Amino acid sequence: MSSERSRRTFGMCGRMGAESNQRVDVMSNLLGGIRSLIDQPAGALRADAGAVRWVSSPRTAVSWSPTPLPQNLPQDGFDVAARHDAFSLVVDGLQARLHGGISGAVPVYVELDGAPGDGVHFCSRADPLIRTRTRTVRPDWDAWAHILAAGGPLEGRTTVDGIRRLLPWERITMDGSGATTITSEGWPWLDVEISGNAGVDPVRDALAEAVGQLGALGEVSTLLSGGWDSRVLAALGARVTTVPVTAWTTSSDTGTVLEELVAAKVAETLGIEHKLVHPRRDQFGQDLDHFVRSVDYQTSFHVWLVPLARRLVGTSAAVMDGLGGGLFVGGAFPDDESDVPVLDQRFGRMARYLHGAEQILDPRVVHEIRHRTRESFDSIAKPLVDHPFASTFTAYLTRTLPGISLAPYGLVSAAAPVATPFVSDAVVRAALAIPPAQHAEGQLYPELLRPWTPELVELPTAAEQTPRIRRHQRRVSSPEAAAHFRELLLTEPVRQLLARELVDADLDTWMRHLDNTRSQHLIRSLATLALWLRRYAHVLGDVNVDGLLGRA
Repeated sequence: MSSERSRRTFGMCGRMGAESNQRVDVMSNLLGGIRSLIDQPAGALRADAGAVRWVSSPRTAVSWSPTPLPQNLPQDGFDVAARHDAFSLVVDGLQARLHGGISGAVPVYVELDGAPGDGVHFCSRADPLIRTRTRTVRPDWDAWAHILAAGGPLEGRTTVDGIRRLLPWERITMDGSGATTITSEGWPWLDVEISGNAGVDPVRDALAEAVGQLGALGEVSTLLSGGWDSRVLAALGARVTTVPVTAWTTSSDTGTVLEELVAAKVAETLGIEHKLVHPRRDQFGQDLDHFVRSVDYQTSFHVWLVPLARRLVGTSAAVMDGLGGGLFVGGAFPDDESDVPVLDQRFGRMARYLHGAEQILDPRVVHEIRHRTRESFDSIAKPLVDHPFASTFTAYLTRTLPGISLAPYGLVSAAAPVATPFVSDAVVRAALAIPPAQHAEGQLYPELLRPWTPELVELPTAAEQTPRIRRHQRRVSSPEAAAHFRELLLTEPVRQLLARELVDADLDTWMRHLDNTRSQHLIRSLATLALWLRRYAHVLGDVNVDGLLGRA
């Protein structure tokens, strides 16, 4: 078994079937030039940044993850997916299989609509698939509706029709005849049994093991905000690793400095190095472009994280991120006790950006994106409606995965190795064994943290201290940012999607809208569309936005 650890580039790409490596070679060059680890008629893979090749005769396989992997992996794609949340290509004679990780958090993009004989091509980034695509590149307007309404494409869609993202536990198999089967059946997390006797100790032990294993493979750092998840990871890093831990903080652009102040107090209490990265208003336009390129234009969440990601370039420590902690431990996005049907409640929480959207969008657009998003949302949420953790899994599959996950696994992972311990299999299983009511309002966090750092249990989070009136202007609502957004959105064809009043509005009005979370989201998402259309103008041709205006 051999391991590739170079971080001169990030990613992997390959094929099943097709035999010709011409397209794989071009994608590899677009990723920066990565090495060949499998090259057989049934499948090929180029990878770097932590790929591990393993052979279990007659099978040959490569497992890959932006999280450092041990050299000795299980000799089975299912085990690798569960224990290490890694992607694998397994070639067995004339058959090949792609196996996604158990969390689905690491994006792997697959083109499934190639011509007969083209095989199936895949990549850790969507951009190389788009730029080497032989078929016409067409926008997936359902995906863009989802991005606007909810923050990311649902059902594994991407911005391009015909290219999709692997779902949790999803497998794609190609046999010797070229026939392809796709399944995500048997996702183990849905079958975890709840126990009235379950407590927080197994969650704590699983987190400690995950962080300890990460520390055994090399240096560890952590993103540190003013919330519980990063506080827990920082405490773990300080207590269970044998190497010094560095915490990184930047402004989350909420109009206060509480995130920075609380993070500094946490780092001081733990005795770890704390680095604070300050954003600049005059770089907002560059940061926005950097972000959307890094996440393949799939979301506009967490643009504020770019200054920190830039500083991480060239560092070697694995960066821990609290992805999923708020859901699986903190009980975020719970149902309420109102008479509103639960599916309507869950859709309303996910698509809350549409409340008052007519101030930003043409009413026809609001109607169209609501309809398209609700249809896809129901396909995910209805099968889960009676699950004990229905609200948790619905939020995970419709918000965390399609949008939030791309901050660590699109933006940050392009700069450094990344780990998300809260979505490791053992942690999620331990958390799901605890009855849902015990997760409510984050009540597990104090008991989770108390044995490691009891003095941090009583420290209020930044969110708990945030005043209703913010004292500082957000960078995203500054004159520099507002002017940049206005220029992007008034460009055709995105201009056609705007409310008439916004088209004619002065800069102060744009700044006011950007100071509102819901309106800001819509403006950021429209800017993402504008930048995407600009980026791929050479392959898209003359594109209209009729699909979002209900004309298609």
